[in-house]
Amino acid sequence: MVVRFTFAPGGKVPVHRHPYEQSSYVAAGRLRYTVAGATEILNPGESRVIPGDVEHGAEALEEATAIDSFTPVRPDYLD
Repeated sequence: MVVRFTFAPGGKVPVHRHPYEQSSYVAAGRLRYTVAGATEILNPGESRVIPGDVEHGAEALEEATAIDSFTPVRPDYLD
């Protein structure tokens, strides 16, 4: 499953966890990711894989777009 997320500057995804493996690609802007307590900034063209059941969150340092893929499909995103 592939999902596009857009963020306003300062937009946040609170720290959370889910059983789905997630790959996040920054298409535009800069995002600060926190994964398993470690923080890193991703710039356009950079990506990060987040294993299932690992705590993670993100914050937009500027207007940003991320393309995330999840496996398996997230039924909660189908509604």
